[in-house]
Amino acid sequence: AAGQRQGSACEGCHTRAPHAASQESALLNGHGARIACETCHLGPAQGRGLVLQDWAHPTRDPALGLFQPTEIYPAEGPGLDYAFLWFNGGGFALGTALGDNPEGGGLYDPFTNQLARLTDPTLVKALESAARALSQTHPELDPQIYVRQAAEPVAQLGAQALAERRTLIDTRLRLLMGEGTSRIYPFQLVNDRLPEEWAEAGSFGAPRAPFDAGIYLETGDLAAALVEGRDEPAPGGTVPRWMPQMRTRAPGHGVQREARGCRDCHAPDGILNYRLLGYSDARAVELEDLDDLMRLPKDR
Repeated sequence: AAGQRQGSACEGCHTRAPHAASQESALLNGHGARIACETCHLGPAQGRGLVLQDWAHPTRDPALGLFQPTEIYPAEGPGLDYAFLWFNGGGFALGTALGDNPEGGGLYDPFTNQLARLTDPTLVKALESAARALSQTHPELDPQIYVRQAAEPVAQLGAQALAERRTLIDTRLRLLMGEGTSRIYPFQLVNDRLPEEWAEAGSFGAPRAPFDAGIYLETGDLAAALVEGRDEPAPGGTVPRWMPQMRTRAPGHGVQREARGCRDCHAPDGILNYRLLGYSDARAVELEDLDDLMRLPKDR
């Protein structure tokens, strides 16, 4: 996947300095050191920004005559359809693109922030609406608990698992995140609610319980599909849970000639959350003020 991602990069056809015709060519080309082309030139997601797939509460597709995991798209629109993350162009772990803020400091922490919780009020409100609708056909579902676990999947972990997660991030993942040169890319976030073998759950999830896909698709009965999927019950049983971190998916379409404007990013309410991207508070304030930013020395 990493090789395919690099092979289809914009620089495969364009140069690293593609803004030669612009009066601001030096400024725009300079952004390439930190900002991937897609971040500025990708249009809004076409209805598939954030994807949450609930396999425990399937929905029948009348056109196919089959049951499918219920897909939930909480929100669309600028700043909501994509998550902006540092990516080094080749590193992946746990289904997630890896990267780090080149300015260092250890402030960039996606495995406890962007990939572990959804905090935007618009997203949470839309998720609440989806949970209430789902509870109409699945009365055993508690919308309040459902929303909390979907919006903050790390909440499913206990104190020990969270401590183990912190240790793994600091001792292993951060080394991989720091490899190569990272730039800010747009990603779609994906998470699944699937049955896990609870006894083997760890800080980054648990093995998925095998189930019979044919029974699931034909009947929507996950419990029956689980029985047929293995010879004997899993020790400790199986529990449907959201994966404790989102996976990332690089958008495959939507690149356009027209780019975002400077204030789309350089504003307090812009699409880039500079603090979550690992910038200090002082640097984030600078980056959010375009007028002052344009007056700073060029080596900043």
